[in-house]
Amino acid sequence: MKRCAKVAIGVSALYVALYVALSVTGGYEPAKSGRFTRHGLNLPVHDLYLWQLRFGRDSPYHGRSQLVPWLFKPLLWVDRTLWHRPLPMLQEDDSGKIVECPQPPTDRMHPRMKAAQKVMADSSAWLEEARSTPSSEDDVAVIEELARKLEAIYE
Repeated sequence: MKRCAKVAIGVSALYVALYVALSVTGGYEPAKSGRFTRHGLNLPVHDLYLWQLRFGRDSPYHGRSQLVPWLFKPLLWVDRTLWHRPLPMLQEDDSGKIVECPQPPTDRMHPRMKAAQKVMADSSAWLEEARSTPSSEDDVAVIEELARKLEAIYE
């Protein structure tokens, strides 16, 4: 019986340690709660920043979860309830108008978001350079198309 208790304690400690490592290296990402919709249709828009573990994505508002967050669902719930609460991206002001809220600090953003922001900044710089450099219109069109695709991904 003692051996069984030691194994259970060891497995529990490993479970919590793995969760802490995944949470500490995670960050905030845009998510859809369904509170705000696009053009009055039932198309939810990203309206909050939700804490995500380093690997996988979890969307409690839509019942979708990838394997890693699903395995740590109880601890993720506690984490989001006590420490990493969802942050608003959009909210209604007193007049009922929807306004954008400030983005979380860069150091609290998920590594995927940091990488995407870097790519967006680099593509903007490349686009400006392409526009200022005499070249064919095809080059500029290709770069502009890339910039549109990247913006659409993280819209």
